[in-house]
Amino acid sequence: MAQDSPLRLVITGATGFTGRALLRRLASEPRGLVSARALVRRDPDGLAASHLTPVPGSLPDLSPDCAAQLFPAEPHVLVHLAGHNVGRPADFQRVNVEGTRQLLSALPASCVGIVHGSSLSVLGQAAQEGVDETEPTAPQTALARSRLAAEQLVLEAAQARRIGALVLRPRFVVGQGDAATLPGLLRLARQGVVLGTGQQRWSVIDVDDYAEVILRLCRRLSMGSVMRGPLHVGYSRPISFDEVRSALGQSFELPPVRWRIPVSIRATRWMARLPLSGLRGLATRMELVGLSHHARTTRLSAVVGASLLDQDPRVVVARAARHLCGAAASPTFQTSSASSSGTPT
Repeated sequence: MAQDSPLRLVITGATGFTGRALLRRLASEPRGLVSARALVRRDPDGLAASHLTPVPGSLPDLSPDCAAQLFPAEPHVLVHLAGHNVGRPADFQRVNVEGTRQLLSALPASCVGIVHGSSLSVLGQAAQEGVDETEPTAPQTALARSRLAAEQLVLEAAQARRIGALVLRPRFVVGQGDAATLPGLLRLARQGVVLGTGQQRWSVIDVDDYAEVILRLCRRLSMGSVMRGPLHVGYSRPISFDEVRSALGQSFELPPVRWRIPVSIRATRWMARLPLSGLRGLATRMELVGLSHHARTTRLSAVVGASLLDQDPRVVVARAARHLCGAAASPTFQTSSASSSGTPT
């Protein structure tokens, strides 16, 4: 694709948390420089824009007619953000794996690259501290296993077509529209509970910065880059549980810490083996919040630019807490809809 050609994107998951942030980012582009087609289950409110064409359809039920409308004949990049994150293992397999397989089987020759939203959860539930992209995968939940399977399908399809493909692995994503991560951590903070030592650290990124990451990667792929593989996503500096609690305390009145609950991977793995689904879910949430899960983002920084990732996550999370405070004032806001652990694993 020539450097002065418009960037064309095909987006799945456009009505989700990350997808909406990407659409916000695209809306700020000058007219004519970017266009997108978005796979949506129905014609949704808020997606009418001159640069965007909604295409009704869903994964894994992607019909040939729908695929013909979704994929342009001109060179384009696929941004695959659709996924099933809450529910039964069978649903994860049907949507995340089989849906991805069907989507990739419909790719035309005009697709010049793929950006796929995955998760750091594919590395497993044990603590990760400063790991890079060579870290072996070891998914331990049905959701994480489905995410890894989708990653593999994307990379295999790209290799067969000799195009670039990047699978993105954030841990916690916060910001406008967050219904899981900060609401869940806020509930813990309001109960005066600290899981782990409080010094455990996580990779975090604001959803609008994540959208900027995606757009910059799409531009690289549209120019003919054949980069393939995973990229860890987050700011260069991780953030600790106690720092997140402090950031929340700038916008919400919080009680003092009443309980600090140690988290041991040996204990949680024992809990997960018991034949009680509720206990297994609790073990997973304790591992997610009570252990460190942060990765090096050196490789991503080299591709998208260091300044985007060198922001102070404490400032970013404090800003996200203000967004959450504004949402909490709305009568439609319900933190009960979010897992207390934050982002699904």
